[in-house]
Amino acid sequence: MNDHDRPGAHSEIRFASLTPDLKLQFEEQGNPKGIPVIFLPGFSDSCLSYRPLMTEFPSRFRTIALTQRGHGDSSRPADGYATHRYADDLAAFMTVRDIPRAVIVGHSFGSLVAMRFAIDFPGRVLGLGLLGAFRTLVGNPGAKELWSGAIRDMSQAADPAFVREFQQSTLARPIPAERLESAVSESLKMPGRIWKVLLRSLLEDDFSSEIARIDAPTVVIFGARDEFTDRAEQDALVGAIRHAELVEFPGAGHAMHWEDPAGTAKVLARFCRSRIVAAA
Repeated sequence: MNDHDRPGAHSEIRFASLTPDLKLQFEEQGNPKGIPVIFLPGFSDSCLSYRPLMTEFPSRFRTIALTQRGHGDSSRPADGYATHRYADDLAAFMTVRDIPRAVIVGHSFGSLVAMRFAIDFPGRVLGLGLLGAFRTLVGNPGAKELWSGAIRDMSQAADPAFVREFQQSTLARPIPAERLESAVSESLKMPGRIWKVLLRSLLEDDFSSEIARIDAPTVVIFGARDEFTDRAEQDALVGAIRHAELVEFPGAGHAMHWEDPAGTAKVLARFCRSRIVAAA
């Protein structure tokens, strides 16, 4: 292993101002001149959710985890919680950070933002990594149950017991206690109104018919014990995206990047080397 392939170290949390009213939190490490890899967290998660994975990622790449609007310590505007608005935020963030093109990696809700971005801004995408992905949440039984059972009537703040149960439900295997506590703490930063408006938007936004327009090299990473999405959904994604490959983690759940950050980083780094660096 040479120095460029050694895992990276933590960097400080920073903020990018996209407009006077919108600042996004992010964490960056690796080679500033390396191929950029931008990580989009899942529903209610912040950039800290990718810290274990980024620690394992080769330092030759410029890795950036982004906290999306309404989440973590990013701004919480009154509106703008549709998927295409999140894609617009990502484009603006890349412009502010002087990143013409990047590999975009999205987990769960972040996978929908990543695909929307690849559809709306194809010239800015070097490749896609989709973790625990969905074609759509419209009609998804688990999402509908989450809405009717806990989120539709959520008060101003999310209930800590619910948030803990929600995060634990993404796991098929134990993770270090501090990793779970960080996820719960970050999720509790998202106000109840945003839990509601974001999930309601996702339950109404179906752009699955447009996914076939994605032309970027894509790796779909799936935990075989995922209780939020299933293998049929992954096969449909791979069938729709012309340059897609599927990698399955047999024992993992929905949050494979928490359960096996080293293994997930290895798959993504291999993808970047073979499909992105080789084509550069």
